[in-house]
Amino acid sequence: MPDSDGIPSYKTDNVVVLVQNDFAACETILRNNADEIACLIMELQSCAGGIVELEKEFVRKIRALTEELGILLIFDETITLRAAYGGLQSVYQIKPDMTVLGKMIGGGLPIGAVGGSRKVFRVLEDNQVMLSGTHHGHPLACAAGSACLEAMDADAYVRLNAMAEKIKTELNSWAREFKYPFIVFGSFSVFGYAFTKELGQSITTHRDYWNKIDEDSMNIYALEMATRGYFPVHRGQIGLTLPMTDEDVGGYIETTKDIIRLIYSEE
Repeated sequence: MPDSDGIPSYKTDNVVVLVQNDFAACETILRNNADEIACLIMELQSCAGGIVELEKEFVRKIRALTEELGILLIFDETITLRAAYGGLQSVYQIKPDMTVLGKMIGGGLPIGAVGGSRKVFRVLEDNQVMLSGTHHGHPLACAAGSACLEAMDADAYVRLNAMAEKIKTELNSWAREFKYPFIVFGSFSVFGYAFTKELGQSITTHRDYWNKIDEDSMNIYALEMATRGYFPVHRGQIGLTLPMTDEDVGGYIETTKDIIRLIYSEE
């Protein structure tokens, strides 16, 4: 879906948008358009456009359906690679036909990579598709990426995800206790937060961001946190890194509580 000017209409004409976590709707759309669909691209947990975690059973059903219909399944793990040593697909234990990677594999420098099954990549060996570019395999990006991936051993993922779990558990428990419409959600060290319009609401699709989010509170929270040295993304995203300490995590939790109290004390 276009979110800025300059995107040609034919781009949207050649894209079918599916509903997250609604298999019945997805099945209807895919079966009705199967002859025209080349591939299905999904993030197991969307990040940049707002955190939405796909349910494992939903993804399993999608995998089975795409295999039945002969539709290529692509996982975008540009961000979710940091979920686990084998990416988020290793947590779901679901194998796509192709995987797109980026960000951390370049250690902070621009890079991208794609991997997939031997069957899919035969198109390169047989010269059906040409893959070449000026910056492919750039030595600096590859060196930085190698260093980053060496640092990201199994223990690193455990530590990052443990910090995320601490933040989610403590803030969700506290918000429920004091009946604040605030939630923290997601499955790894890039996760989401939301001020909802009503207590007990959850975020399971991007449509929920349009219908359930208290945007004023979201913006106030992000700006107030920034003045205190913490930088959550105003659209509802938090990212943790290895240099962070237990003190940083504790400070984030307590500062969040202070600002939530401030927001609702002024209503």
